[in-house]
Amino acid sequence: MKSRIVAACSVLIAGVTAGAQETHEYVDLGLESGTLWATCNVGADEPWKTGEYVAWGEVSKKADYTWGSYVYAEGAVNTMTKYCSAAKYGSKGFADDKTQLEGTDDIATVRWGESWRMPTEQEYRELRDKCIWTWTDDYKQQGADGYIVRSRTNSNEIFLPAGGLMTEKEVRKETTGWYWSSTLYSAYANDARGFFFRNDTSYVHGHYRYQGQLVRAVRKGRTE
Repeated sequence: MKSRIVAACSVLIAGVTAGAQETHEYVDLGLESGTLWATCNVGADEPWKTGEYVAWGEVSKKADYTWGSYVYAEGAVNTMTKYCSAAKYGSKGFADDKTQLEGTDDIATVRWGESWRMPTEQEYRELRDKCIWTWTDDYKQQGADGYIVRSRTNSNEIFLPAGGLMTEKEVRKETTGWYWSSTLYSAYANDARGFFFRNDTSYVHGHYRYQGQLVRAVRKGRTE
């Protein structure tokens, strides 16, 4: 993958916007889609902080991350009650063919306002393929592992901290990154698409929806 470095790099801000309760900074990475990426995770006030862990489609953190506590299941892997494209994963054969989170179930929209949302699966693929990814284990001398993601077309960049994920009551795999997209994994409706990385790889994959993962918000702007 990319070289391993120790760096203290500045995030170049393209603008600020008023969210539901506070102001949130974002960066224009020169992407063809025009997607603008927030500089911090939802629940964080600095780029190197992890922010909040949430289950897919839930809008607040909690103490326990299991199928039993997941809002859109009835306690098991094949009992989905919303966002279910395959009846074999639905409760009593339920299916609604919803494959993208609605705003009321998107923590970025609920917390930051209507101009913000979670990235789609495709937007994570664009970020991975169209930017330069450099691993660091001491971002801004804060001891934070993660990737500096730099534009190929301008000098702007963001940082994605590696904060692991929550299952049951514990944060696990702290030196890896687990970030939700807003896209359901249609073939396996008990999964949603998420973005995973460690120091030598990154990819979009399907993750159990009950897991507590991080969220980096996006908004549209440049091409609209």
